Amino acid sequence: VRMLLVGALVLAAGFFFFDPGLPLAGALTLMLVIGIGMGIFEGVSDALLLSLHRNHSARYISVNHFAVTFGCVGLTAALMLGSVPWRLLLVAAAACLVSMALVLAIFGWRRSVTNGDAANKSHFPEPQGWQGLLGNGHFWLLFVLSVLVIAMELGVIGYLVTFQTSLGRGTAGAAQVSLLCFLAGIAAGRLGIGLLVSEERMAHFVLGLLGSAVLAYGAVFVWTPAAPLLFRGGALLAGLSVSATFPLLIAMAGRAFRRQAATAIGFLKLA
Repeated sequence: VRMLLVGALVLAAGFFFFDPGLPLAGALTLMLVIGIGMGIFEGVSDALLLSLHRNHSARYISVNHFAVTFGCVGLTAALMLGSVPWRLLLVAAAACLVSMALVLAIFGWRRSVTNGDAANKSHFPEPQGWQGLLGNGHFWLLFVLSVLVIAMELGVIGYLVTFQTSLGRGTAGAAQVSLLCFLAGIAAGRLGIGLLVSEERMAHFVLGLLGSAVLAYGAVFVWTPAAPLLFRGGALLAGLSVSATFPLLIAMAGRAFRRQAATAIGFLKLA
């Protein structure tokens, strides 16, 4: 909880002081501060949810990632409409983070999460230390899958608008709507699958999502439908197909390596 509070304050400071008028060195320093804050925030929040909700970790981690994506969709829509200055959005985000830090300081500072030995037992003998973790084949399978899924997600976010406009399938504004559909698909999938998935069927959901991603991405980037509605529908399905995969991989790592859950999740976050 204390690390989460520190991460919230660091991230709030980076958002509040970031300004396009800053010199290059100042802007790079603040970007580093924002990155540190986000790293603390993301790594600690999932590990904390895993500790608090051992029997339903996949559900809570997926819903937590849904909240992140929901914020991305809202900010993207606000910037597309052009009605809200981006500087105001950063200040509002900083204010929300400071408010959350105050709540953590008041209600969570003296509370700690304790887990008995039974709760920490994994399904197989765990490696000792982070060196042993890095020598575990199961961990590396989860890591490689995480790299693949994050690449698929961020690749579309960074390339979809350029790809659609290069095909002559509408203006940049129309392509941004497709990007918004992709993000909406991610948000909807993380919420819906997070509420439906059970701890015992996480691997089945991951395999099903990866298979559907092959079909959805093929529809968008190979078939490339000419009709804008079909293209946006494909983008929505592509978002759904990669939506809950990474949160489920995080939950699987925490479930498999209970005694080193924070370390395992931290390494997966490097993806």
